[in-house]
Amino acid sequence: MLLFLDVGGPLIPFGAADRAYPVYDSGRALPPEAAESLDDWEMAHRARIDALLAERGFEG
Repeated sequence: MLLFLDVGGPLIPFGAADRAYPVYDSGRALPPEAAESLDDWEMAHRARIDALLAERGFEG
């Protein structure tokens, strides 16, 4: 479990000064993938993997 400090800006994990945690800024725009459902992402990912495997002769 992570605890976050609310310092009026980016959220910083408590005790994270010596750790490589990402910093989340509520003012920053989310990447386009964030609007995609997990099911949609999984189907697209599976299609990409299946296409790559088919290119290499895998039949499954």
